[in-house]
Amino acid sequence: MNINLNLNRSIRQKIQLYILGSVVIVYLIVFGFISVSNRKAAFDQTAKLISSYSDRYAGEIGSNLNSDMSALRTLASTSIINENVGIPAFMDLKNDMIRSTFKANPNVYSFWDSWEYSYIKPGWSKDCGRVAFTIWTEGGQTKESITERSLDGDPEIYAHQKVLKKENAFEPYMDVFAAGKAEAQMMTSLAVPLLRNGKFVGLMAEDVTLNQFQKLLEGIKPLPDAEAMLISQNGIIAGFPNKEMLSKKVIALLGKDCDVQVLDSIKNGKRFSFIANDSLGVERYFAFSPIAIGRDGDTWSLGISVPVSTIYQQTNRNFMISILVGLLGLALIWIINLILSTSITNPIKQLTSLLHRMARGEVSQNMKVNVQTHDELGDMSKALNQTLDSLIQKEHFANQIGKGDLNVDLTLMSEDDILGKSLLRMRNDLKKAKDEDEIRQVNDDRRRWAAETIAKINDIIRYNNHDIDLLCKTLVKEVVYSVDANQGGIFLLNEDNEIDVSYDLVAAFAYNRHKLMKRSFKPGEGLIGTCIAEKEPVYLTELPNDFVEITSGLGGANPKNILIVPFVHDSKVLGVLEIASFKLFAEYEREVILKIADSFASAISFAKTGSMTQRLLEQSKIQAEMMAAQEEEMRQNLEELRSTQEESLRQHTEQEGLIEAISKSVLWTEYDLNGKIVNVSDKVVQKMGISKDKLLGSDALQDYLSTGKDKDSFTHLWNNVRLGAAQRVVSHRKDGLSSATVIDTYTPIRVDNETRKIIKVSYDITESMN
Repeated sequence: MNINLNLNRSIRQKIQLYILGSVVIVYLIVFGFISVSNRKAAFDQTAKLISSYSDRYAGEIGSNLNSDMSALRTLASTSIINENVGIPAFMDLKNDMIRSTFKANPNVYSFWDSWEYSYIKPGWSKDCGRVAFTIWTEGGQTKESITERSLDGDPEIYAHQKVLKKENAFEPYMDVFAAGKAEAQMMTSLAVPLLRNGKFVGLMAEDVTLNQFQKLLEGIKPLPDAEAMLISQNGIIAGFPNKEMLSKKVIALLGKDCDVQVLDSIKNGKRFSFIANDSLGVERYFAFSPIAIGRDGDTWSLGISVPVSTIYQQTNRNFMISILVGLLGLALIWIINLILSTSITNPIKQLTSLLHRMARGEVSQNMKVNVQTHDELGDMSKALNQTLDSLIQKEHFANQIGKGDLNVDLTLMSEDDILGKSLLRMRNDLKKAKDEDEIRQVNDDRRRWAAETIAKINDIIRYNNHDIDLLCKTLVKEVVYSVDANQGGIFLLNEDNEIDVSYDLVAAFAYNRHKLMKRSFKPGEGLIGTCIAEKEPVYLTELPNDFVEITSGLGGANPKNILIVPFVHDSKVLGVLEIASFKLFAEYEREVILKIADSFASAISFAKTGSMTQRLLEQSKIQAEMMAAQEEEMRQNLEELRSTQEESLRQHTEQEGLIEAISKSVLWTEYDLNGKIVNVSDKVVQKMGISKDKLLGSDALQDYLSTGKDKDSFTHLWNNVRLGAAQRVVSHRKDGLSSATVIDTYTPIRVDNETRKIIKVSYDITESMN
């Protein structure tokens, strides 16, 4: 009794000392590591969250700005398409497009464009001077203005745009002049240059308020105390919850730790983050994401800052909770350990007694122990009982082997039952010696049959390779006999139609007679088509009675086993051998058929290669003759094209001379539909004694009234001409003391049944009347 008590006390002490002590040590190490790791992981996860917010809202702001930039780009590209209608008409059309775009974009403060006089006014010699069209909303009404600007020189911002020549966003600025506003608001201008052959001819731009982004920034709160900011390319604060910071440099937010590298990263549009003290000395985490504006690389940045203490606040709270939970867990482990150490010692006596008896070599059914537990000790008792059963079974097995019973079986305890495996190996070795002679005889017979069959098939291929049809018929018959099958067939590749390739039945043999059936399959169709597509043998057993009739190429009987082997040469299927039988094909029979298929594929390829070589030689000769004819036809076409180009150049030169001659000898004036002069001939300029620039824009009505006629007759004449009817008028003109009689012919110029402009041709008939 005392021995058992000492044993119990010793085990319990070991459990308390080693197990509980190890748990405490491991717990402290793991808990410390996890706590530190979780603290860092929590910070990194929060930093990723802040960066994701920055990326998301940077994309949203960039999308809005680029949507406006896209509208400007569309206006600019449309002006390129429509400027061939004439400068006055083009300017009106362009202004209408700007009005429509302004109406469709109510968030835009104003649209405006600027066109260089050097581009729209022929003869303008200065490198400055422009006309600007502006449209904006004021007091709920849309207003417009057309003004001349930069006549004596360009302002600095506009001059910078002329040099920059790329899409860009102006640096943000405070708009303090808008009427009716309670406070100033941040603005920016988006600009798209108007280029012709690389030369700056104007600017298409819009003014955008940043209030919409101000509200967005105030709502970005991934964490409490988070602040979002919108920074321009050169570091100007365009948006911030504290509106007093607007229009200031970003250094006012980032504090003295904001060095040149941070400002350069913002200016260059980089995505970056860092920890630094802000202007108030608070340690904060900053994350910036670029906002790409336009196609030319102009970038702003959206930044989010969060106090570092806010990020660590939740982590510290979780750390304290983890410590409390850990202490409670250790206390629970100590109580469970006391209960466990007591419950272990009781079953050990029974197990120890059994082990002593087994050590003495005792094996009997009455030695089994009965431990009613469901833990490891219970498993130990079950394992010992199973060991007893196994030893008893092995004793019986050994006795039967000794009596000569080699068919007796033994159930192994597991894959690791070495004694059982040794006994089974002994029995198997005895049986193996008996079976090897029988197996050796069977294998020799199969090898001899395979060699004789392959040799016979090779002789058939060698003697009949000049005639593929005869070869196929002879081969299928021999294969069917060799493997004791019921029927067989060979399908060969038919390449007569390259678009619709098929495999046709060329030989069939069944029940000792040839079946001259016409069958054809395409890749993927039925069993044969599957074999062709996959280039692998198909072997099916236990088929239904109607399966062959539906999908097989042979038809007729209903065999239970089908073997289909492809003839593959250089990765190309040249044909298929199909064999059907009521008996299963042995593996060695299938291997022989596969070898036969390889030999037959080489024979088919050799025969087809000879035929194809002859056919290619004939095609090459025909193609050479066709190419010679095409080269002669191409040479003739080039000669005709050269003659046509020379005639077109001559006619173009004649037309230019004719137009110049008419301009110097005929009095003609070109009007738009509103009666404004848009062009005159050199003869008119010479006769009037006035420069062409002063004549342009003059009114046809005033010229008509100067001949003494009334306004009503002009209106009647002009309406008829606009409707497409030419009008002829005799006028008496006085110039000082001299007078002249002139016939004016007004002719409409129509395109697609619509009058586009009006030409007046004048003839002086004074001398003919005298």
